[in-house]
Amino acid sequence: MERYEDWSAEELAMESSFIGWVLGLSDEDALFWENWLASHPQAHGRVEEARRLLLSFRETAGTEPSDEAEEADVRAVMRHIRRPAAFRRWFIRSAAALAIFAGAGTGVWYYLTRQTSTVTEWHTTTQVQQVTLPDQSVVTLSPNSHARYRDAPNGERVVEFSGEAFFKVTRNEHRPFVIYAGNMVTRVLGTSFWLRTKPQARTIELDVVTGKVAVYDRRNRRVAYQSMNEVTLLPNQRATYSTTTGDLKKGLVDNPVGEAAPSGQFRFTNTPIQLITAKLSKKYGIVIDLPDPLVGSCTFTGDLNDLSLYEQLDLICQSIHANYQIKQAQIVIRGQGCR
Repeated sequence: MERYEDWSAEELAMESSFIGWVLGLSDEDALFWENWLASHPQAHGRVEEARRLLLSFRETAGTEPSDEAEEADVRAVMRHIRRPAAFRRWFIRSAAALAIFAGAGTGVWYYLTRQTSTVTEWHTTTQVQQVTLPDQSVVTLSPNSHARYRDAPNGERVVEFSGEAFFKVTRNEHRPFVIYAGNMVTRVLGTSFWLRTKPQARTIELDVVTGKVAVYDRRNRRVAYQSMNEVTLLPNQRATYSTTTGDLKKGLVDNPVGEAAPSGQFRFTNTPIQLITAKLSKKYGIVIDLPDPLVGSCTFTGDLNDLSLYEQLDLICQSIHANYQIKQAQIVIRGQGCR
């Protein structure tokens, strides 16, 4: 990722992603720069100066250029884009560049500079397709799915996605991996997870397999980057996003997968429930709460090996006349004690 701490206001004003943010041309760039500003409050003065400089370029440009002038400007931009080092020098001294910020020229300039990134796209119909992205991340696309990948100018690895897929993201702490599925944004460094868009149910689901994932609504980006309205997920946790309301709910996956355990480890004889749930919690990475101490002191005898987590909980609760509920990403067991 670019390190902008030492950039001058003039250099920031020439950065394509900065231009996209200031001129409102890209939600993605807005997400990045608002996050960067939150992490670098000391740069507010320099960023504001760059904003004023950029906007003054646009004002200086005056009226919208004629078609002939705009075509000449675009040809000039294309020549200098092929020579990046020359592009910055040319930008400062070329009056023609100013005109590009006016009217339709703004979009043309921004579009052309962004095209220096390679875009790769996949679309599946009836077959499962496994693709390896340029960063070596692997995506397994289910039928009727679509993915579009590119390297953003700010260094982020960006995917626009719809359908169903399993993502195994190559870890890179300096280049976040960001997925846009409608208005739901998924941001990771390196992890694996399932992502499903469900148009009929008007929801999007994300199930974490390994690592840690942050999910938020792109429309609330100013709040999300302050850790509000953002859901952080760990393995066996699920985020459910409503495409109608923008609500994000945190829960558990349908079939939690636990760490491998030695054979026979979950066979118990008169073992206190609180000890059993502690072992289950460690195995699955899920908090199991026993609000009533009387329930925790009850004992269980039985074999819980080769059963799913929910099957194990069913047997435990049946034996002590208790019940369990899933609240957020935790399991709560309640009862009236031993009978």
